[in-house]
Formats: sequence, structure tokens, C-alpha cells
Amino acid sequence: MDEAQRLSRLAELAVRVGANVQPGQLVVVNGMVENAALIREIARAAYRAGAQRVEAYYRDQHFVRAMIELGPEESLSDSMPWDLTMLETLVARKGAFIQVSGDAEPTLLADLDGDKVARAQPRALVAELIRVVGDHLICWAIVPAPNPGWAMQMFGTPDVDALWQAVERAIRLDDPDPIAAWRKHTARLKQIAAERTPLQRTGKPEDIAAVIAFLGSDDAGFVTGQTIYARGGP
Repeated sequence: MDEAQRLSRLAELAVRVGANVQPGQLVVVNGMVENAALIREIARAAYRAGAQRVEAYYRDQHFVRAMIELGPEESLSDSMPWDLTMLETLVARKGAFIQVSGDAEPTLLADLDGDKVARAQPRALVAELIRVVGDHLICWAIVPAPNPGWAMQMFGTPDVDALWQAVERAIRLDDPDPIAAWRKHTARLKQIAAERTPLQRTGKPEDIAAVIAFLGSDDAGFVTGQTIYARGGP
């Protein structure tokens, strides 16, 4: 299998299973410029899945290096308002955020001041992304992008094929139909979760809604300082 086929299969898996992109959805694909080939394939896969719009959100670590070396220290942790607006828009439109990971130059910042490197990230943006992901306000996925820099870090040699093979085994991409394999796996996990719940099923939104409605009603007027578990068992 050549790299183009690998990228296409990985992109389809990221879209169909990882982020579960739906028709009419807004999709943002985030990643380093060196991983543009996979980002582009994800865009094509997302449109095939019915996405209304797919936007690239590229990052370049050389810009980060320039900021650390030459920029004012007070700007190291700044978050740009347009980036925060992007997240706000994704939440409002129930969009999907796909992050492509795989550092092509893992030692690029190694010779710089460690304290500055640690501070060189948009704190408010990172905090907001953690919040919207943790609160399940958007669909999201992290997708690996094998490249020579990452392979060198893993194996001591830029053997991208070996890295591809390791990634494929880890995410079931070596299966003839990885999408079907993942859906079978997630169904099995749901079954296991249900079997371990005394009520023999997983929770539904209305299970939690009923508790919330009770706590907000006059019937709960004498209930104070309690932790109420709605989880199907002890």
C-alpha cells in the first residue's frame, strides 16, 4: 500500500469514526504545515461525509521559535481573538474539530530557554478547547500523522514505513475494513458497560433529565447538601 492510500484510509477513519462527521456540519482541521497532506485528505473525506464547510487551521512551529527568540515575553501566552471566535462558532454550530498530531521537527525548540518554551502556548485558547471538549460541546478527534521527524524520535531512524505500520496496528488501520472494525469494537465496549451496570443498560439523556427536573421542582424544596447518583446502580 502506498502513502496516498494510507492517507486516504486514515482520513476516512478519522472522519467516519473519530469525529463522526455528520451532513451539514462545520469541520475545522488543525495541524502543523508539515502534515498538510493528511489535513487535505481529511478535508476531502469530510466533504464526502456531507460536511457543509471544512476549514484548515495550520500551525507552524518556526513561528513559535521566532516568537520565543525575538518577540516580547508578555506575548508568549497570548490567545488571538479570532481563534477563540473559531471555537465559539464551532460550539454554536455543533461542529467538529479534528487535530492532526505528529511533530515533524521534535527538537526544533530544544536549544531555547525551557521556561519560555513552556509558556509559548495560547493559554486561554487551550483552556477553552479543554472545556468544550470536556463538556462534549463539539465532536473531536486526534489523528496521528506519521512523518520522518516522528519516526526518528521513535526509532532513531527516519523509517516512516515502520511508523506507519505501528500506527496502523494501534488504530486498527491494518484491518481490511477499519471503520467496520471500530464500530464492532465500540459496540462491544457498550455491551460490556451495560452488562456491568445493575440495570443492564447504559444511561440515556432522559435518565439524567428526570433527576434534574426533580431537583429543580418544589418537590425537592427540602433537599439540601446531597450528592445524588443517577448511574444505574451503586
